[in-house]
Amino acid sequence: MAEQSSDVIREAETKYRLSTRGAVNFTGENFWAPIEQALDNPWTPENPDGTIVMRLAENSLMHHDVAEFIKEQLDVDRIQHLTYGQGPRGSTRLRRAVASFLNNEFGARQPVSYEEILVMSGATSIIDALAWSICNEGDGILIPQPFYTGYQIDINQRARGEIIPVPFHGIEGYSSLDDVFTPDVFRRALVRQLESAKEKSIRVAALLLTNPHNPLGRCYPEETMMEAARFCAANNLHLVSNEIYAKSVFDAKRNPPLPAFSSILSLDLKCVIDPNLVHIVYGASKDFCANGLRLGVLQTRNIGVLESVARLGPFSWTPYIIQEIWARMLEDDCFQSTFFEKNYRLTEESYALATDFLEKHDIPYYKGSNAGSFLWIDLRKYVLGSADIRHLRRDEAGSAPFEEREAVLDRVLLRHGVSLSRGSIFFTEELGWFRLTFTLPKEELTQGLQRLASALAEIRGRAWE
Repeated sequence: MAEQSSDVIREAETKYRLSTRGAVNFTGENFWAPIEQALDNPWTPENPDGTIVMRLAENSLMHHDVAEFIKEQLDVDRIQHLTYGQGPRGSTRLRRAVASFLNNEFGARQPVSYEEILVMSGATSIIDALAWSICNEGDGILIPQPFYTGYQIDINQRARGEIIPVPFHGIEGYSSLDDVFTPDVFRRALVRQLESAKEKSIRVAALLLTNPHNPLGRCYPEETMMEAARFCAANNLHLVSNEIYAKSVFDAKRNPPLPAFSSILSLDLKCVIDPNLVHIVYGASKDFCANGLRLGVLQTRNIGVLESVARLGPFSWTPYIIQEIWARMLEDDCFQSTFFEKNYRLTEESYALATDFLEKHDIPYYKGSNAGSFLWIDLRKYVLGSADIRHLRRDEAGSAPFEEREAVLDRVLLRHGVSLSRGSIFFTEELGWFRLTFTLPKEELTQGLQRLASALAEIRGRAWE
């Protein structure tokens, strides 16, 4: 989302004979570069000197179970798998299975039909196609801060939509991250930012929520989701609910009681918002621990949006043999029951191991989470030095040196063989927060946490001033 120099763009156009949009892509930030660097030499028990990647929202606790299921179930049908199948919308079998899953597991108040479902190669492809379909170039999509960094690619890279971050600092009633989920505070933040966009002559097309939240790992209460629907209805905005962590809610025993997951599909929106404005994003990556299968789905009752996105399907066509794998998982109630029960147990154990370590080493973290595969850890004191903590706001004058310190800490972590995601890439309002993935096998998680502590010990001894 950083502004790019027009001179740099023109130089790239001339040197490489690119289109303007190609030059913008070439000269823009490569968000995957640090991830690719970390993945170039990953830790394994056989490669103990490799980097432990704790920056990706990836649950590897159930990889063995997923692999075994695929080995047992997979067979090749030359008609279904080696042809164009039923086209780029996705197989009817998978779309029916997804519709049934949404009805049963998400508690859809109005039954979902398979005809409302489209399949693409991941939630990224779905959101990209949605942005293309509902935004003109330069149109805005509101997203509450902090938010998943990948949205910068999904919304801006091809569709050229603009993310409008929704900050909470300065909003009446806001005092901590818990208030991001409070209905009144949430509404006031949206209203303020929408007015700000109008003053800048930015047309706002949609509100995008991730529920459960990434990176905070918390579910939105029903009333807050209702506020989102009322806000979108009042302003004729699309409401996009990314619910890709819906079945990744667990019992974080050391935390206070937290809201359970409520899908937007489960709410009584009949007299609140036009159903044509409500769209659901889901996929196999998180709940089914299968990022690599690249399976995402869109559910919408808006025939215009459905058909517009469907026209982009050939660019994001998931192989039918891959679709077959997820369809079989969704159709197998016995597999799901065993799979989710085991996943919850292992996730809770990993969460306990990670938070016990953080507590022991006096590393603060956000204690309002009970979903996802990550912790939002507070490393502000390592970025702060002896400065006043109030100077860590990203939008304040003089924050640049602290942002550089955050980048230095990131590099120190990598040098110690562990890779985390720094908060600034999630558009956090305060510098010094990092996202740490804890859904790793026990040995890898333990090693990663020890490397984190080692890196922080080095930073602790650094004289910033």
